[in-house]
Amino acid sequence: MNLTVNTFSYIAGVKTALSIPSLGVTINGVPIVGASTSNTIAITDNSAATINIVNSGYFSYDVAIDNVFTENKVIDIILVLDLSISDPNYNRPYPRFFYFQDSYSFKTYFYNASSFSGDIEWYYNNTSYGYNSKIELDTKIPLVYQMKLGGTTYEPLGGVRYESTWATDIVGISGNTTPDTASDISAYLTLDLNKNITEVEYRPVFYLIPTDPEDMGQTDKGYARDEVVTITPFIELTNASTYTVKYEITNPYGIVFVNTTISYIDIPSVTINFPLSILGNYTVKATLTDVEGNQKYYSTININTINFIDITYQSCNIFKLENRSTTISITYEVSSLTEVVIPQTGLQYNSSVDLTLPGTNLYTIKVTYNDIVEYYIINNYCDLEDCMTAYILDIFCDPTCDPCNTLDKELDLIRLFALSNTYFMKLQKEYYINNYYTALEQTKLDELTNIKQTLDKITEYCKRKGCLDKSEDCGCNKTTSQKGGCGCH
Repeated sequence: MNLTVNTFSYIAGVKTALSIPSLGVTINGVPIVGASTSNTIAITDNSAATINIVNSGYFSYDVAIDNVFTENKVIDIILVLDLSISDPNYNRPYPRFFYFQDSYSFKTYFYNASSFSGDIEWYYNNTSYGYNSKIELDTKIPLVYQMKLGGTTYEPLGGVRYESTWATDIVGISGNTTPDTASDISAYLTLDLNKNITEVEYRPVFYLIPTDPEDMGQTDKGYARDEVVTITPFIELTNASTYTVKYEITNPYGIVFVNTTISYIDIPSVTINFPLSILGNYTVKATLTDVEGNQKYYSTININTINFIDITYQSCNIFKLENRSTTISITYEVSSLTEVVIPQTGLQYNSSVDLTLPGTNLYTIKVTYNDIVEYYIINNYCDLEDCMTAYILDIFCDPTCDPCNTLDKELDLIRLFALSNTYFMKLQKEYYINNYYTALEQTKLDELTNIKQTLDKITEYCKRKGCLDKSEDCGCNKTTSQKGGCGCH
């Protein structure tokens, strides 16, 4: 960065450029050759700097700047005349300051800029803040505020000679101009209320925008397997530094398969896309790096992948088969474990069809696309569900029944529930592990057959009780002694 130091005097309320003779200004130990009112020197970014100014007849000035940061900076220094005690302006302070702002925080560093400021006191929004020749203020948030520097001098016996404050050149230095006539400091503080420091949000606005699944032909907030998702970063920068974007993408198996860094030029240049070839959750982590400031900002999103083959229950014995892919057409075939019930049929991408199944059973749907074969299981048990519901209601809701005569029914119900619990336990185990099958080997067919046998037992039991015949009402026919059971309704 380049640091420019301008020198001024302040006489009769007027700030005037002051030429400093050759070698009178020293910056970082290097004397400046030649007389000048302004001197510029290159300073290493993010380093310290020292300034010493000597001019005959004036108070000398020294400052140690902790960090000049990276941006070019111009500072004004006031040199004050060293007057004799007989001069009415003797011991009159001329407070002034300059400041450096950290581009990567909400911190600002203030330094005294006068060779004679008197006893220093800093004021943040007219509230006393500190007394050193340099201070630091961290606002924590973006903010506009006023910082003010006050200077006080005293008579030999302790009375206040001059009281002065400065915040901006709009008002200039406020205070008494005649010795020993100073008002309370609050009177001068209120003369300048102009905000002079602005803390801006140093962090860029940065987040990731994935392709909306609905824009990809999906009907819910999930991405169909084998679709290609595009990730676009939204980047709103706060400075003109050099930036890069690094992508780290992890698949559902926890394997990082994308790890790349892209130089930031504009938003399209850092867009990235990848196929969703695995069911599960992909994690996209992006790191925006301010190269010059070595600052990093992060954004992470999750991309959930669902199967593009979706099967949903519509009504008893009717299921919807949906192909949610935007590019892949399929053929399908529906079979029980023993025979084909719907022969091979085509289904275009972004389309669906209702499948009407013959009745209670386990069915497989064979889906073929791009030389890939997958099997899906449908558990169709709605008739049994209706049967069991009606049977329960008949036992507990018959208004004419004698509790002593319901024992047989209750034992039957216990047996029925034992079978159904076994059946659904097996289904849960199967569906918890598997979404679809790439092949139905004999061991898997044996497992499905075992589930089917349990289903058959429940069906057989319900048939004995007359619950699968829609003309029957599970024992509560009104021609019998059991009248009005709620299962009849």
